[in-house]
Amino acid sequence: MSEENIRERKHLNKNISNRLIILYSIALGLVALCTITGQLLIQSSITDLQSDSRVINIAGRQRMLSQKICKTILLITDSSYTKERKDYLVELKNALTLWDSCFNGLRNGVIVHEKKLPVKNSPVLDSMHKAITPYMKIMYHEATNILNHYSGINLLTHDEIKQAKQIILKNEKKFLELQNKIVFQYDLEANQRVKYLKQTELILFIITMLVLFLEGIFIFRPATQKINETIEMLIKSEADVIRKNDELMQLNRSLQETEQKLLTATEEKINNQIMHGKIRSASLIEGQEEERKRIAIELHDGLGQMLTALKLKAENIGQLPFENEKDTQNFNELKQLITETIAEVRTISFNLMPSVLTDFGIRSALEMLIEQLSKTSRTTIIFDSNLQQKRFDSALEIALYRICQEALNNALKHAHAENIIVQLNQKNDHLLLIITDDGVGFDAHKILSAKRTDLHKNGIYNMQARTELLNGEIKISSSQANGTKIYVRIPLTNHALKTSANTDYS
Repeated sequence: MSEENIRERKHLNKNISNRLIILYSIALGLVALCTITGQLLIQSSITDLQSDSRVINIAGRQRMLSQKICKTILLITDSSYTKERKDYLVELKNALTLWDSCFNGLRNGVIVHEKKLPVKNSPVLDSMHKAITPYMKIMYHEATNILNHYSGINLLTHDEIKQAKQIILKNEKKFLELQNKIVFQYDLEANQRVKYLKQTELILFIITMLVLFLEGIFIFRPATQKINETIEMLIKSEADVIRKNDELMQLNRSLQETEQKLLTATEEKINNQIMHGKIRSASLIEGQEEERKRIAIELHDGLGQMLTALKLKAENIGQLPFENEKDTQNFNELKQLITETIAEVRTISFNLMPSVLTDFGIRSALEMLIEQLSKTSRTTIIFDSNLQQKRFDSALEIALYRICQEALNNALKHAHAENIIVQLNQKNDHLLLIITDDGVGFDAHKILSAKRTDLHKNGIYNMQARTELLNGEIKISSSQANGTKIYVRIPLTNHALKTSANTDYS
């Protein structure tokens, strides 16, 4: 698929998506509008119905109050109930107050004592209230006069009381008739509002169903078709992805196989390089030891014998008389110099290749080395070993001897140590060589991270190389002013390049 087709498809999908969003928004908005309108209408209608029921109840109570007022007046004016007259007067006063308050509230549209209950009066109800008002006023006026008379506020004659009762009873009938019509009218209008609510709810329901139907035809159906098309495209794309994934997995497996082959070849190359490096190091060390042996033999058998012969001749010459004391002194100095030269040659020959190493082993060689160094320096050197006179492979013994020799020389010449401890012990199938001194120390991290050409200058490279050739490990821990500790661990089996460095120097 070209980039232009991809852009067209993206543009088409975007247009369809925007269109569906707009249609969904409109449809959901209409449904929400219908739902909210219906809910508001229901809540408002419920409130109105609650008010209507209370208003109808209060209107019906007006009839009861008028009858109660008439009955109470008859009881008050009856001489048979003189003892109960005081209670009846209180009852009459309360009934008149409630009757007047409710009547005025119904007529004016707000009943105050019912938490300002609103009253919806239609024109018909207004005319009914207007027609009943005169009868209520006359009854209320005459009942108030009777209440005031028996309360001692405004005294009436017996005829005036009789006339007031007749007026109240005469108007009560008309009042009850009109009040019944008012109650029925309130009930009728409440039923009409309920009917109107039902019709409105039905209309909103029909509109909502119509909107949902239209959504199903113009929105959900096209959306379903589009979703089916999209699913088909996704299935097809998934099949393409699976196919390409299989191809990629095959390529990945091929790459992994190629990578594994490269890694194997690289490892073989590195191992060969390491092996060649070890062979070169072993050859170099072997050459060094051969050269040391040759020089030691030449010093011992050649120069040593010549110096010994020279000393013997000098001793023969010393038997002759000298002319003066100065010649005698010069001769003695010459003889002493020859003796010291012989001792120095022997020391050099011993350091190059001690015969005790090949004759008696590593323990005896280290004991003699430490004994010589202790005589020529002020440093206290302590040697400890559990080897007794056990012998090992000559390459192993020479390597341990050279490592210890290099470490002791560094401690004496560079670290200026006052105390040195050398430990050579066999633990299971390993040899452990530990050299500890209290010298000035050095920055071990800096020295060990330096180039090997620099390490070669201070002998650390030789110690590391000899240890690696024997498949051992060497650890050097040191810090300035805290001394140095060298830890060498050599396995007693599977020595690397054992045969190439296995030379007999006896």
